[in-house]
Amino acid sequence: MTVASALSSAKSWGWRHAGRKAWAVEDLSFSLHRGERVLLLGASGSGKSTLLHGLAGVLDPEEGEATGTLGVPARGKVGLVQQDPDSQVVMDQIGDEVAFGCENLGVPRAEIWPRVEAALRQVGLDLPLSHPTEALSGGQKQRLAVAAALAMDPEVLLLDEPTANLDPSGVALLRQALVGLSPNQTLVVIEHQIAPWVEMVDRVIVMDRGHIIADGEPAQVLEEQRTTLLEAGIWVPGAPLPTALTNATAGTNALSLQELRVGYDHEVQGPLTHSFTRGLSHCLIGPNGAGKTTLALTLAGLLPSLGGEVSVDLKNTDPPKGETNPLDWKSRDLPTRIGMVFQEPSYQFLTDSVEAELSLSLRQTPETITVGEGHLASQLDTVLKRLRLDHLRRAHPLTLSGGEKRRLAVGTAIVTSPEILILDEPTFGQDRNTWFELVAMLRELVDAGTTLISITHDEAYAQVMGQKTWRLEQKATSSTDTNAPLPRPSRFNPLTQILGLTLMTLPLIASIDVLSATVALLLELCLLPALGYRLTLRKIWPLFIAAPLAAISMLLYADPGGAIYWQLGPASISENSLNLSIGLALRVLAVGAPAILILSSLRATEVADAFTQVGHFPPRPVFATLAGIRLINLMLADWDALKRARRSRGLGDGSKLRSFFRDSFALFAFALRRAGTLSLTMEARGFGAPTPRTYARTSQLSPSDAAFLAASVAVPAVALGAAIATGTIRWFGI
Repeated sequence: MTVASALSSAKSWGWRHAGRKAWAVEDLSFSLHRGERVLLLGASGSGKSTLLHGLAGVLDPEEGEATGTLGVPARGKVGLVQQDPDSQVVMDQIGDEVAFGCENLGVPRAEIWPRVEAALRQVGLDLPLSHPTEALSGGQKQRLAVAAALAMDPEVLLLDEPTANLDPSGVALLRQALVGLSPNQTLVVIEHQIAPWVEMVDRVIVMDRGHIIADGEPAQVLEEQRTTLLEAGIWVPGAPLPTALTNATAGTNALSLQELRVGYDHEVQGPLTHSFTRGLSHCLIGPNGAGKTTLALTLAGLLPSLGGEVSVDLKNTDPPKGETNPLDWKSRDLPTRIGMVFQEPSYQFLTDSVEAELSLSLRQTPETITVGEGHLASQLDTVLKRLRLDHLRRAHPLTLSGGEKRRLAVGTAIVTSPEILILDEPTFGQDRNTWFELVAMLRELVDAGTTLISITHDEAYAQVMGQKTWRLEQKATSSTDTNAPLPRPSRFNPLTQILGLTLMTLPLIASIDVLSATVALLLELCLLPALGYRLTLRKIWPLFIAAPLAAISMLLYADPGGAIYWQLGPASISENSLNLSIGLALRVLAVGAPAILILSSLRATEVADAFTQVGHFPPRPVFATLAGIRLINLMLADWDALKRARRSRGLGDGSKLRSFFRDSFALFAFALRRAGTLSLTMEARGFGAPTPRTYARTSQLSPSDAAFLAASVAVPAVALGAAIATGTIRWFGI
């Protein structure tokens, strides 16, 4: 291949993260040329991700210190896919997510949707464009992030372990998509595995402890640096694996499930009937989105099932009060009975240092309880060395690399030697050395009698550790139309609906009488269905709680007037308070019902389009707010995950107030981290670029919007007019 001019050049470049003494990368000098295909290798924590962020131009000078020089392409010319799939999603529908970068780069509207559909096909994400991004699995979100980068048609595509969360078919589809890149596009990919990439790259760069130790053609680097690569933890093709565990033998069951159905607000998998043999290593495999993680949380006693049974038969101790479902156990019973390592390891971290995390788990072991702190100290040093985290013992867990976080999360679970241990992608982000060490530690647990259940896409891990393998297929759904377009926008512009809602409800707050509220509510019950809003009890049921509560307060404590029906101390029921309470209850319904129906019908992306295209608001604050709203939704999910993690580590039974403040701090740290990752993602997708922004969909006003506003004004006008005309109007506060 003919190599053209340099796209990026580094000269003695280095970067040190704020608060760290050691440099993440140091004294790097190289050039990246147009059309190159580069595989970036190195041990976990060797600085690969930092270099990738530097090439993407997203390292914040306020969050670290740089030396030397590093030239990078202009914003929007680089597609970046990071390690954390959740924090890379900006929009609430997959079509809008992939279109976001194209819009920021000013791609003409006619070209955007063909690009979106082509990119989704390339990565094998065969879902409707309207499919919610929050309903995707981690692997599906990773594919979505790659699709979003491909749709931008970038000059440079930077991928940080893009296959780590993917099933084998997803890996094959991704590799095929990258083979189809334009000859003028440059690819830099970080992976620990060489075999899937060595035939499609023309250059290999190897990093070790922040320095480049090899740079050249793949065959030459692999031949000349084989020993060095193996010592650095690189998965060199042909290098031997540990011997596989011996074939499973029949035995008693440690964990059984019968007709089990799992999910959150809807069923994602089931009914499932299966048994896990005591003292064996089981591998749970299957495609992305099959519900493996949801199943694992249910088996670990961290998520209620939607039906069926989970039963644990402990060998060393009797279940608490004879209960066999871990969901019924106290939190303190879990760490030594059934442990769990989450797919997102950061959820499990409860302290401010690596050694404190491991100490927290070690203090729950029988040996430490019996012997004391001396046993803890000796075990701590041993575990830190085996996890290759001894040099980071005082580092905050959230500042570790992805692979380091994974090892620490696994370490917090295995040191308690639980009877059953469930691992969700335990080898994610591991180099060959740390992979071998983790496997060795897990095999020791199995030899000691632990029942191991591992969710994995790592074929080498399944080969070595899978004494028994259970493949979970994706549950068939009713959504079979994979080419379904985005849903058609509603009849009314979102900006019109928000303005109309304000005009419809705000004047009603000024009055408190029964007649105006009754007339307004009756008009809304007629108009809203006619305007296309589906009125269902499922949507507005909270109002039937809020309205009586508000009415009772007014009934008992409003100023008495007229006849007195009942009195006890400061509370009384009078003719006046009765009328006011009925008026208030009706007003809660009259204001709340349209608010719930209208706001719940709005799609976030359409609202942003309306504010920018119709309202002419600046795009940057509007879409930044949209991303912030999504972070709030993520915070709600993070809150639930943090509570599950605290329960799994034995700390879910303490003071509710203390747990609240501790979880709040952890949630705040999570939010900051996610906000940082999301900000990098948006910037890498051209957000805020000087190019005028285009829009995948047109947002405009129509005659129906005028009709909607007229109806909105008519409701309070007729309601208040009727009360004024009859002389029954009561203004609030008068």
